[in-house]
Parts: sequence; C-alpha cells; structure tokens
Amino acid sequence: MLEIIERSKHVTQTEYSHDFRWADMPDAGFSFECDKDGNVDKRHTDAAKSNYKLCIAGEDEDGRKIKYIGLQKHHRSHRVGAVGKCACGRKVYLDDSWANTCGCGLEYNSSGQELAPRSQWGEETGENFGFSYEEDY
Repeated sequence: MLEIIERSKHVTQTEYSHDFRWADMPDAGFSFECDKDGNVDKRHTDAAKSNYKLCIAGEDEDGRKIKYIGLQKHHRSHRVGAVGKCACGRKVYLDDSWANTCGCGLEYNSSGQELAPRSQWGEETGENFGFSYEEDY
C-alpha cells in the first residue's frame, strides 16, 4: 500500500471571460478568456485575436451586429487526486485512472493499492492484452 502524503480534495477555480453574442442569435457568440480585471489572455490564437477585434468593433466582416454581454465570472470545480509516497521514495500522483505508474515501475490504483505487474494482468480471467487485430479477426 502506498503511503498517502496528501489526501485527494475538491477545488474550485474562478475563471473570467468577455462574452459577446450575435444580435440576431442570442444563444451563439464568442467568449474570450481574461483575468479578473478584464485583461484578455495573450495566448489566444491569431484567429481568436481577429474575432476579438471584430467583437469590440460590434460587427463582423459581413456587417452582422455583435453585442457585448459583459465580463463573466465562472466557477469550475474538480477533484485533485491524492499524492502518495512509493516504496522507492518517489511521489506518485493518483488520479482517477485505473493505474498510476511510479518511475520505478510499480503501479497503484486511484486508492493507492499496489497492483500486480502488468505482465500478470488478466491471468486469472484468461485475458490477453497482447493480441493484434489482424491475427484475431
């Protein structure tokens, strides 16, 4: 069993965006990530930057009107997996995967229980993970 050194937890992140909608289609539009002060994320693609400029101008190349909805605040919650200490001393980050591999080769499930080596997986059920589709079909 892996020694758990940090328990799993739920975290909530707050994100912000400038939101725009087509005047004639209020359920469709654009959203641009920004910080809490409204500064747009500089990592946007060239296409996103071009769209942002059009939105700020209030219409697209075809003259369709675009309305500014405002600076929006969004909350996103997710689980962060536990962190364990392997028998070799390395940290292992446990996510929701069915196998979390340490650098030494040991594998653990998301609860920190050590798993059998992959070479033994399926022995008791007769499963074979080494098949090829051409041979079996």
